[in-house]
Amino acid sequence: MVQMALNYIQARTCLQFVQSSVAANRIRVFSGSGCYSSVGMIGIVAHEFMHALGVWHMQMRDDRDSYVYIDLSSVPSNLHGNFVKLNSADVINYNPYEYGSTMHYDAVAFSSTNSYTILPYDTPYTRTIGSRTITFYDIKTINDHYQCHAWCGAGSAVCLNGGEPNPRDCTICNCPAGYGGATCNQRPAGCGEALVATGLWQVKQFTFGNAAVTTYRDSYMECNHRVQVSNKTTLEPTAL
Repeated sequence: MVQMALNYIQARTCLQFVQSSVAANRIRVFSGSGCYSSVGMIGIVAHEFMHALGVWHMQMRDDRDSYVYIDLSSVPSNLHGNFVKLNSADVINYNPYEYGSTMHYDAVAFSSTNSYTILPYDTPYTRTIGSRTITFYDIKTINDHYQCHAWCGAGSAVCLNGGEPNPRDCTICNCPAGYGGATCNQRPAGCGEALVATGLWQVKQFTFGNAAVTTYRDSYMECNHRVQVSNKTTLEPTAL
């Protein structure tokens, strides 16, 4: 599991993880009473290693009050430190505040009553925070911090839709969610459909999960559906 998480990060950044028992500076991975890192799923492992790489929790950013409301009324006082807001002099916000980051706590984090402790001002994101999916911006933050973008110069891929050249292979791109292909101009590989909108309502049924799978997955399964519309038209999706 640890190696899978490191491989995921390594394949999209300029970082190289080398196993060593003698290096002066190294990260020790062991079986303990909790899951933590000093500063399950692949996303959880990546979360802890990102701490070791210098990344703080998203909700600790100095600008967090513009995006979430913190309610400590149900949090034991000895756990309040998990919600400390960082000083702007101590942190660099390389990228936008991201509710879906693997570095964001969930909405009821550390609550003793399962009550909300973190409330996004954009309320639909209440069920988004706490995700354990490693996002485009999670990877981009590592690349920004370690100046991995300098690895790609002339001749690198020209990425579309906000993508960036992958420092591990500058001929392909790291793509934001919903985009795939070498230059982020395609629907991501894997399950999903390419749909065409019409002037009449169409009903599509999508099944999430697999009842036959009763054990935990190493990672999440993603399905991407892309809807093509004509110029100057508005798409109106409705969930039933």
